[in-house]
Amino acid sequence: MSKHFVFKELIGLNISKSIDLDGIPARFLKDGAHVLKIPITYIVNLTLSERIVLEEFKKARVKPLHKKSSTLDVGNYKPVSILCVVSKLLERAVYVQLESFFGFK
Repeated sequence: MSKHFVFKELIGLNISKSIDLDGIPARFLKDGAHVLKIPITYIVNLTLSERIVLEEFKKARVKPLHKKSSTLDVGNYKPVSILCVVSKLLERAVYVQLESFFGFK
């Protein structure tokens, strides 16, 4: 993946989302995109070339999110996984590459 792709993804982060698993606010990553694009690009490309995903990218904090009706009924909640922002960026990079490979875009 290119530095441009990583920069574009960092700039496009939604800062109103909750803090990720690492405790790093999306605002920090978005504001520091010019500097952080180089090391994050290196991490993403190394992960793709070595085909080894860091353990930190595999972890998530699961929180229940209320869907509808009574808050007392367990069935009215859905699990939401809070992941590391860089792992989501890696996931997006893989998606874009697969989409291009299969000619969907």
